[in-house]
Amino acid sequence: MKVYGPDCLVDMSDSIVRESIIFVYCIISGYFFGLIYDVFRLYRRIVKHGKFWIDLEDLLYWLICFVISFCLLYYINYGVIRLFCVLGAAFGMWLYCKTIGRIFVRAGVRIFRIIIYPLCYVKNLLTKIGKQFTMILNNLAKGGVRACQQRETKRKKSLRLDK
Repeated sequence: MKVYGPDCLVDMSDSIVRESIIFVYCIISGYFFGLIYDVFRLYRRIVKHGKFWIDLEDLLYWLICFVISFCLLYYINYGVIRLFCVLGAAFGMWLYCKTIGRIFVRAGVRIFRIIIYPLCYVKNLLTKIGKQFTMILNNLAKGGVRACQQRETKRKKSLRLDK
């Protein structure tokens, strides 16, 4: 493959070009690993849970990273683990942390709150209305029972007076 350098046309061997492409794929996978971890962090901030579940999520995260790394290295590098692959993934994670990673979790929590708070307000409002409605129905039922009891009492009194 011919690549244009600063001064002239340079011949690069196919293996260097191939390793460069693999390095770029490793950077992209590292970036993706950072994104996956931030999704787990966002979930942890939204849904509070204990140490056991956090440990289980971390185990799941590393399992996902392992499977992605294994598949990537197996298909593009014939399963050979090279230092530049590990460095590429680490660089991708660092790059993610310095770019989108700084705002992803905070923005995700804010967006979640923007969506959830109105829904919670509506839920609380409907709960209050439901309680008021239930109270009105109970009062009507109690009033109806009282009215029936009063009618029954009047009927019994009238029956006694008629005798």
